Amino acid sequence: MYIKKLLFEKYGPVDHLDITPQFDENEKPKPIVFIGKNGSGKTLLLGNLLDGLIELKRQKYSSLVEVEDNKYLKVGKKDYIKNSEDYSHINIRFENDQQFATYTDLMSNLNHADFITKHGVRNFEGQNDNKFKENGFYKRCNIPNKDILKCFDTNIISFFPHSRYDHPAWLNKNTKIGFSFSERFIDQDNKSIIKHDVIKEVETWILDCLLDREIYEKRLLNVPNYPLQMFAGYQGKNSDIINLINELLSIIYKSKFPNLQSARIGIGAKNRRSISIFVTEYDQEYKVSPSFSHVSSGEAMLLSLFTALLKEYDDLGMQVTKLEDVKGIVIIDEIDLHLHIEFQKTILPELIKRFSNVQFILTTHSPFFLYGMEETYKENWDLINLPFGNKIGLHDFSEMKSAYDIFVSGFNNLQNTFNTVNRKLKNLTKPLVLTEGKTDWKHLKNAIEKLNEGGKFLDLDLDFLKYESEIEMGDSHLKSLCEQTSKLNNNRKVICIFDRDDSKIIKEMDGQGENNFKDWGNSVFSFCIPKPSHRNEYNNISIEFYYTDDEIKKIDTTTNKRLFFTNEIEEVMTKSKTNKKKINSKISILELPKEDEEADKKVYCEDVELIQNNEGESIAHSKNVFAEKILKQEAGFDEFGINEFEKVFEVISEILN
Repeated sequence: MYIKKLLFEKYGPVDHLDITPQFDENEKPKPIVFIGKNGSGKTLLLGNLLDGLIELKRQKYSSLVEVEDNKYLKVGKKDYIKNSEDYSHINIRFENDQQFATYTDLMSNLNHADFITKHGVRNFEGQNDNKFKENGFYKRCNIPNKDILKCFDTNIISFFPHSRYDHPAWLNKNTKIGFSFSERFIDQDNKSIIKHDVIKEVETWILDCLLDREIYEKRLLNVPNYPLQMFAGYQGKNSDIINLINELLSIIYKSKFPNLQSARIGIGAKNRRSISIFVTEYDQEYKVSPSFSHVSSGEAMLLSLFTALLKEYDDLGMQVTKLEDVKGIVIIDEIDLHLHIEFQKTILPELIKRFSNVQFILTTHSPFFLYGMEETYKENWDLINLPFGNKIGLHDFSEMKSAYDIFVSGFNNLQNTFNTVNRKLKNLTKPLVLTEGKTDWKHLKNAIEKLNEGGKFLDLDLDFLKYESEIEMGDSHLKSLCEQTSKLNNNRKVICIFDRDDSKIIKEMDGQGENNFKDWGNSVFSFCIPKPSHRNEYNNISIEFYYTDDEIKKIDTTTNKRLFFTNEIEEVMTKSKTNKKKINSKISILELPKEDEEADKKVYCEDVELIQNNEGESIAHSKNVFAEKILKQEAGFDEFGINEFEKVFEVISEILN
């Protein structure tokens, strides 16, 4: 069953909303998403959709779970009539297998005669009903053919309010999760359309499915000349359900584990009967959560919400082998509730799309979710703006799209870096050195190789994290990586090395007092590179400062380029004609370096192509080019002094010992 027509007039803040839900070429329903500011009518609209479904359900069952006998779910109040208007009108059309039903809610402040005089031409359904004549109120489902009520036996019909999730795990509760038992009786309704405590309900049901699979669906084979039966997997209804839950899990966890191959649920031992979650990466399976209590709230919410759809379909006694088997209507208020923006944008739309035969009617405040829907569905969804009721596109949210890209990029960079380091740790047999920036490891690797040739530090067998631009490793990223890695049980030592050019980083990541390094626990250490003896008066020590100024300013004879210090140049800023912002348009080379900036100078590494000679030729190369020439021992760069680097490796030796 699907909603085929939705009409709201003069109700709350909504003046006129007339929607004909759309279906694709395969007759699959397109999702409908309502947006609008607080007070625009989203909750009122969903409440009336729910009321229509309850009134339709009332025609099938003698009593309802949702409301007491002979009582309405929604209180009829003429206060909901839009200001300055004299009536409100709601009409919803449901269709199922060529049969239809309509739900009508009509209210008026006028007496019946005046209403007919003013609005009779409309011929509202119910305008001649006795209740409406006497009280100005009419609410009813019109069902020409009762066959439409069969939809309650074959379709899920669910409403998820914003209060759909259980209490926090830390809150004391008297109820416990366990296997459940319920009875169904003819003409008696035992299932509510309204879904509360979704997490608890779903967890109990999953345990039931796991138990039924183990008891009834285990396949055992007799093997000739072998005394025991061999396990040959599971086959049956519950096995299919568990496979689909695992499919949902894999979708949810792919944002957390970029190299995820699969995810699955398991079950704990009898002394702790709870659901565990396992993931497989690089052909290795490991447990990521011993119970639902250990799953993040966002992951638990996503899993419980969409697993609840499988549960509802299973409770109907319907066979489900794939997610698109599930049919019906699902209404979700604030679908983005409590979810990280990455889940909102990427995971939610994909999960919705997998249930392609479910008609989703949603509300949201999240532009990230909307952009995810746009990327996933293209034009195969409807975005409705309330209170006006008009279909809109996403062009009005372009600014939010830019904000999202900026916000998420930093998180993704850090996550990719962490995953790279984590893989390295798993396969590592020697200490791992992580450096700030893509050049530092090249200088350190060259230095240790030359020191080894001279018979020094021969006991140091180090593995450097070698990277270029595929990951970002500024001081803030390396700091976060250090903190997160220290939360793992590391079998090998991890050493994070920072530049000495930021007072805050020095305070947080360097050794204090007599200690030359900081011990983070779990075999993770950090320190800032010590000052070389010829730089005692300098404030901004980067790895290049371990060489002399002459070495740093060494000219590459093949390109006539070199590094420049910040006190050798002067940046010229001009205003852009297009956006009036100041931009770097030229860099002038000073005849003499600024002596007053000597102690604070740095190696210039930004717009090096703007450093040009009088002929307009670029004469500066980057810090990375400089590091590559040293690492590759190119002519002119193969005799640089490396004695000052001993200070770095002395600290590393202290850590290892």
